[in-house]
Amino acid sequence: MPNAQKKPEEVDIIIIGAGPAGLACSVALKQLNLKSLILETGTNPGNSWLKMPNNLHLGPWISTQIDKCTSLLNHYKCPTAQEFSMYLQGFANKNRLDIRTNQKVVSIKRDDNFFILETSIAQSLRTPCVINATGYFGNPVYPEWVKNIPDSCDFLHYNDYKDPALILSSNQKLKILIVGGGISAGELLLDLEKSKHEIFLSTRNKLRFDKPKWLQILVSPLYFWLEDKFPKFSQFGSSKRYMAGGKIKKILKGKNFKKIGPILDIKNNLFHHNKGSERFDLVLFATGWKCNLTHLPSELVSDEGRPILHEFQSVSWPGFFFLGIDNQVSYRSRFIRGIRNDANVLARTILNYFANKNDNAPA
Repeated sequence: MPNAQKKPEEVDIIIIGAGPAGLACSVALKQLNLKSLILETGTNPGNSWLKMPNNLHLGPWISTQIDKCTSLLNHYKCPTAQEFSMYLQGFANKNRLDIRTNQKVVSIKRDDNFFILETSIAQSLRTPCVINATGYFGNPVYPEWVKNIPDSCDFLHYNDYKDPALILSSNQKLKILIVGGGISAGELLLDLEKSKHEIFLSTRNKLRFDKPKWLQILVSPLYFWLEDKFPKFSQFGSSKRYMAGGKIKKILKGKNFKKIGPILDIKNNLFHHNKGSERFDLVLFATGWKCNLTHLPSELVSDEGRPILHEFQSVSWPGFFFLGIDNQVSYRSRFIRGIRNDANVLARTILNYFANKNDNAPA
């Protein structure tokens, strides 16, 4: 007689992703006596931050900590991505969060008022409530012409870039194209500043630069206070991040650097742009990311790659929530200082959701 199919494990609430959004949400739920289980693809909480470039620095601790418990002396220290990953691991341990690592969600199905999740280790879980907090990293955006890049030219997205060692060690003088005009493109320029290579920067729009670091440090305490005290103040901000000024502006005036417009076409190994055409040995894409939702059914995601939702909840799947989406509540929603507030609002939303569905509410 064949073995009966194993029943899925019953879980009160499942959070997908153990980054800052997933961890903040789990703590907010815990404070309301709601149990949650976090499923994380990587080996540790905050694992994706370990994959980011070695030279990457986040904003100051005052705006990047979930619990805002740093000392006054460290308020304006900017942690590396590796330091931030270690902070997230410590945050998860301190709050004794229930996290299962090395468990990638490979499928999600709806079963009446429940969801069935299958993981990469063939585990099946059943829950009335799912919170997707998978962020953006890991789902890079490329321009359409990437498919026409010739075999003679290598290419790499910032998503997979770690450090410039291999590029700098090349014995040949390379022609390198950086595509993009934001923070990541600026970081690449800084990395390659002292190389012997010829660097081109391709952007669609006129470059805009962020405020000088000293001015950000001077103004940010007042700005963050206004955000917290007056929610409508957040309507005047933007989630768009510009290239850092200062040293990068000097690099852009260097003799080994050329700025060109967008790539229009690639033919016969030549990249055509508004100022002519060039052959390149390497293309570095700093073209950003879109929501990392590849594990979700297509009915939950728009053609633009964003979740179809009302505030926090999926329009088509009640009980399926999202956190950490760009401009979800305000421009801050993609940033950790916004996620801190959004996580608390979402936790209360879920509490009310269960209150209105007493039959399925966890004990």
